[in-house]
Amino acid sequence: MSLHSYSRCWLHLIWGTLRREKLLHSKARIQVAGYFLDTFAENNNRGKMYLSKRAMNSLLSYHWPGNIRELKNVIEKAVIFSPTNIIHEQDISIPVKASRAPIVTVNFHQAKQNVIEKFEKEFVIGLLERNEWNISKAANEAEKDRRSIQRILRKYHIESPNQIFADR
Repeated sequence: MSLHSYSRCWLHLIWGTLRREKLLHSKARIQVAGYFLDTFAENNNRGKMYLSKRAMNSLLSYHWPGNIRELKNVIEKAVIFSPTNIIHEQDISIPVKASRAPIVTVNFHQAKQNVIEKFEKEFVIGLLERNEWNISKAANEAEKDRRSIQRILRKYHIESPNQIFADR
């Protein structure tokens, strides 16, 4: 039996249990996410793909009110739309459910700071990915000095690809 056939049998064995239950255990989430990641990467000729630590933490922290199909759809979308072979937290689109809880309000300064933080993170990650994580080239493209880029990396704990979580 090939490894792929074994994986499919394994998934079918747990499918009956998980499809009606929530994905409660982190070990099951990691195994199922890994299976879907490998399967969709292969089906879309993407080569080997990996989840960053933050992407994995995002998958683990979500409470998954749906069943295994919800996780499957999130992984499939990430594989298809990720520009690189590393899926980052921003590539994971976890469904947002409308809530009847009161909206938490923040003051103007905090709201502005949140927008700036989001922009800085997304801008620097995109910049570094376009420049193959070469900080000097990224800084040159952004017309900033290296230290500015490094300061943002430290501030938001942004990791280079050689620090990525790939062990599943």
